[in-house]
Amino acid sequence: FFPRSDLPWPMVTAPVMVIVGNLKKNVATGATSRTFEVGDAGNYTPAGVVFGSVTVAGDLTASTAATDHANIATSTIAPSRTVNRTWSLTNSGVTFTNYSATFTFVSGDVDAGATTSSFVVGKYSGGVWTYPTVGTKTATSTQVTGVTSFSDFEIGEAANYSVSATTGSFAFGTQLLNTWLTAQSSLLTNDGNITANLVGQITTLTDGSHSWTTNGSGNGADIARAQYSTAGSSGPWTDITAYDSDFTIANSIAINGTATVWLRVQTPTTTGSYLQHAATLKVYAR
Repeated sequence: FFPRSDLPWPMVTAPVMVIVGNLKKNVATGATSRTFEVGDAGNYTPAGVVFGSVTVAGDLTASTAATDHANIATSTIAPSRTVNRTWSLTNSGVTFTNYSATFTFVSGDVDAGATTSSFVVGKYSGGVWTYPTVGTKTATSTQVTGVTSFSDFEIGEAANYSVSATTGSFAFGTQLLNTWLTAQSSLLTNDGNITANLVGQITTLTDGSHSWTTNGSGNGADIARAQYSTAGSSGPWTDITAYDSDFTIANSIAINGTATVWLRVQTPTTTGSYLQHAATLKVYAR
C-alpha cells in the first residue's frame, strides 16, 4: 500500500521525553556531541554539549533544578537578574580537549527585568566561581565555549554596582574661625542591579594651594573637623577620621533605593588661608 502523493498528510511532531533527575549518557571518542533532555515536571530545559575532541570514552551525567545555585551570593552574578535554574554536569571517565555547552531555559525562568542579551555564565566547582567565555545567546538559551571541566552552572546578569549622587562637591567660602558651617546634603541612589552597601570618602579640603588637615577628633591650627550624618541636618554626627578614608553611609540599599548623607565642617582655630576651600564626596557601591 502506498499513500497518494496528491493528498495532504498531517505532520506529527514526536514528543520529547523529559528526564526529571539525573540523565547519564555515554560519550564516544571523536568530535562528539550529546543532548541531555532534562527538565522538570512542566518545563523542558536541556543541556547540549559539543566536544572538541574526545580521546577516551566515558559517561556524562546531567541534571537541572528550577532554582538559583545555593552559593549564588558568593558569585559576581546579580541574584535578582538570573535564570532561576541550575544545571549540573558530572564527568565519569571522559578525557577530552574542551567543549561548548548550550543551556536552554523557558521564559518563565527569567527574573523580571533581567536582560537575556547581557547574560553571563557562572561555573561553580570546589567552592570557587569561574566565568567561562559566553558564546551564542538567545531569549531562551545561553552558550559557553572553551570549557575544560564539568561542574554546576548558573546564568544571569553580571552584578553592576553603581550609585548616583545629587551633590558630589562641597565648597566652603570665607568663614569665621572655629565655626561649624551649615551642613550640606547629597541624595544617593543605588542605580545598579544588585542590593549594595554605600561607602563614602571625602577628598582633602583645599583652595588649590593651601590645604586643611583633619584628624577625626577636633579642629586646630590649619586643622578642620569633618563630620557626616545619615539621620538629618541636625545629626547625630560621626567624625570622618581621615581624608580618602572609608566611612559607611548605608548598608543593604535595594535596587533604586536611596539614602541621604549630610556633611559639615568646623573651620580651623587659625588658618593660613581664608580662601574658599572645597572637597569632593566620593561614594562607592559595594
